[in-house]
Amino acid sequence: MRDKKRICALFLGAVLAAVLAFSAIAAETEEISELTLSITSDITIGSTDSVSGLEIIVDTEGCYLDEEELRFTNEPSDGWDEGDKPRLRLVIRADEGYRFAKELVKSDVYLQEDEGTVTAVSRQASQVTVNITLPEVDDYDYDREDNGDYDLEVHDLAWDEAEAGTAFWSGSDYARSYEVKLVLESGEVTEILTTEQNRFDFSGYLAESGNYSFQVRAVRTDSNKGYWKESDERYLEKSGDRKLLGGARKPADGAWLHNGSGWWWCRSDRTWPASQWEYINGEWYYFDEAGYCLTGQWVKDEGRWYYCNESGAMLKNARTPDGFYVGGDGVWIP
Repeated sequence: MRDKKRICALFLGAVLAAVLAFSAIAAETEEISELTLSITSDITIGSTDSVSGLEIIVDTEGCYLDEEELRFTNEPSDGWDEGDKPRLRLVIRADEGYRFAKELVKSDVYLQEDEGTVTAVSRQASQVTVNITLPEVDDYDYDREDNGDYDLEVHDLAWDEAEAGTAFWSGSDYARSYEVKLVLESGEVTEILTTEQNRFDFSGYLAESGNYSFQVRAVRTDSNKGYWKESDERYLEKSGDRKLLGGARKPADGAWLHNGSGWWWCRSDRTWPASQWEYINGEWYYFDEAGYCLTGQWVKDEGRWYYCNESGAMLKNARTPDGFYVGGDGVWIP
């Protein structure tokens, strides 16, 4: 019995010593109950590999940023678009002699200068993972040397001698897109069209032969656009009434009909479009050789690619479901 008491006493003594040792260690470990971060980023529209342009300073004693764990969780492979909100994930580790408090939550993580929003925090004693949504990608240009107006002037407007109906110009380094219009000598003008390139193929808009000029202006944002510039005139031959020339064509008269094979358009004269585009109630639709409207797919016409959405309407100035961009004329921009 005395041996059992001796063993029990030794065991209790060992437990007590361990508790005292743990308490001593805990007393020597300083808790981190809040974090302050400073984030500087040069994310601009179209940029990729954004992590390399980040500068993050941890303004809290006893911890440091694990740069190898730093990443964006939603960075697009083709670059950021205006309005995107980059989502950043970072890991902060505790130095020796420090640990993160159990009570540390996202409201205890502070960002200087309103540099984003903390959306989630997960904690361990030795590390904290912080998810931050940064402000929207906008038109701020970190390469600018001053705060003056952007130079959005375009120059050297000309018709391409090799490709009838194709216009080109020298653009602005600050433009994100261009608005263009086609002008006929009679005064008819297309709707405003948009492209991200320094050229535009108007051949599909030549509803009649005549002397044409084109107008173009640079666009940075909806509220920041350059002045219209107009080219010299050039005589161009009609290339087919495939697209709308402003005021030159009225919406088709007819009705949509459906059978087991799909939707088709019955004109008022009881004919229907086949292997061609048809302008119906303000939208362009493409009909196959049997006369059925193509929907949710790419259409190749005269060497150019267009995308018709689920309703069959041709997309313009939009990104397709598979991630490609089409301009104001509906043509895929490589």
